[in-house]
Amino acid sequence: MTKLDAESIRAFLRDGEHARLIRIIEGLPASERDTARVQLAFGLSLLRVNRCEEARRTARRLIEREPGLVDAYTLEAAALRALNEFDAAAATLRSGLVRHPGHPALWRLLAELQDTLPAPIDRLAFFGRAYATAPGDPRIRLAFSQILAQASGEARFAIAPETALAAADRALQVDQGCGEAWSARLFARQCLDVEPSESMFDDAVSAGAAHADGIVPRAWPAHHALTPLRVGFLACGLHWSSVRHFLAGLFASHDPAALSIILYDHPPVPLDDDYGSLTAGIEVVDASAHSNTDLADR
Repeated sequence: MTKLDAESIRAFLRDGEHARLIRIIEGLPASERDTARVQLAFGLSLLRVNRCEEARRTARRLIEREPGLVDAYTLEAAALRALNEFDAAAATLRSGLVRHPGHPALWRLLAELQDTLPAPIDRLAFFGRAYATAPGDPRIRLAFSQILAQASGEARFAIAPETALAAADRALQVDQGCGEAWSARLFARQCLDVEPSESMFDDAVSAGAAHADGIVPRAWPAHHALTPLRVGFLACGLHWSSVRHFLAGLFASHDPAALSIILYDHPPVPLDDDYGSLTAGIEVVDASAHSNTDLADR
């Protein structure tokens, strides 16, 4: 029998061998099988193979037996969420917060449930509380920064650009590497600054760098000067986006001998006249038919 210590459990979970781990745990003597560490691994593996109700029952038994075990609450909440029982998942997390009021994972998971609850909670307040309890947690820091960036956008559309800029700057104080925060700052400044400036350009460069963080550069063949430069545009529905107004002139007036444009988009079904006019002089590829990796390769 495989030795099932903490290190081997981590290895099974890391390698995604959930079905194998379940079989091993089921074959253990009761004295070894019923430890909290093994039962948490068992419940998580059940969840990963979509045996969500069994995972929920495992987590519930752990909570009843060891109510101070934080991971049992997060496991039950995850199982309930997978079962679309969002109110029950929120109730589990709130009961966990009664015992662990400063635990960041409980605050983060509860905030993530906001859009699924009949009476939505204040995600900004919840993530703010989570950030206050664990400012060093990178997932919480990024999520809080993204929510502040969203608040900046809402203020901008409410014709409050000063508030939008303040929210964007707060987002960057939380996480300098958040691309959405840099974009929010750039948009807010475009509402306030009369003329473009070097610092606005610097913000745009910072936004691009933040969005590209972690992306591995690809090596491409050198462009032959006698052939058109091939440029791909990736969009998510130009037929309804205001971005089409900024691209219409380029699409209509570019020199095909110098520039070959390919638009990767989600075309309307059926095609309408406006979209047909917009894309008349370029190649359109339906992005929904390709994976992210395939799109990157193209």
